[in-house]
Amino acid sequence: MELTAAKKQRIIDDMRVALASRGTPLPDGVISIDQYGDSAELSFDLLALIASGKKRGGASLYAAYAIEKLPVPQIGDICIVLDYYNKPVFVTRNTAVDIVPFHAVGSGFAACEGEGDGSLVYWRSAHLDYFTRTGPELGLVFSEDMLIVCVRFEVLYVLDVFN
Repeated sequence: MELTAAKKQRIIDDMRVALASRGTPLPDGVISIDQYGDSAELSFDLLALIASGKKRGGASLYAAYAIEKLPVPQIGDICIVLDYYNKPVFVTRNTAVDIVPFHAVGSGFAACEGEGDGSLVYWRSAHLDYFTRTGPELGLVFSEDMLIVCVRFEVLYVLDVFN
């Protein structure tokens, strides 16, 4: 479900209040809202990998940021991660951001994504399927030369839903 700018700001404001009441303030810096997966099932599976500590990376199409008028992630950015139903589940901080063609994504990044068997073969297959499926919604036709934003992150806070 698409979130308006006002709804995103309300989530950020509510998260500031909720974390401050626990004595754990939302860190300063650029704060964004993000989700993983394009279905409830995929979202839950990916969030469970983050909760388990197995997933510490995510990939997205570089072109999507310009189309959606969003800033490209940077090192140090804070992200409030929502589940498929727009409930906050994690607060993360980007620790590395690389922009590379799909065909140049390496095995180290595939492993940090933590999906499937952690191999580059699995990563390429799963992400080829995902980007081929979701790209047309943005008017994009997938190509292995397309730039991918590869973000590594650390989890700062696990919110109540995954405790």
